Amino acid sequence: MVGKDDLLSINPPDGATNSIPREDVANLVINALREPTARNKAFDVVSKLENTPNASVTSDFASLFAQTTGGL
Repeated sequence: MVGKDDLLSINPPDGATNSIPREDVANLVINALREPTARNKAFDVVSKLENTPNASVTSDFASLFAQTTGGL
């Protein structure tokens, strides 16, 4: 899940946690470097717990980064 201005950490959605596995952070960073829609964007991320209903592994990084805001 992506957000901005620390809103996800201040008021996390149900089933979200501020703890993100290192492997997931590494995957996110690698895909941010590869994905043009991630350029010059700032965003916050949180993870859903694995057993949260409708939780799924992100594979569409273009869509994920399109939800972020521009301008650093």
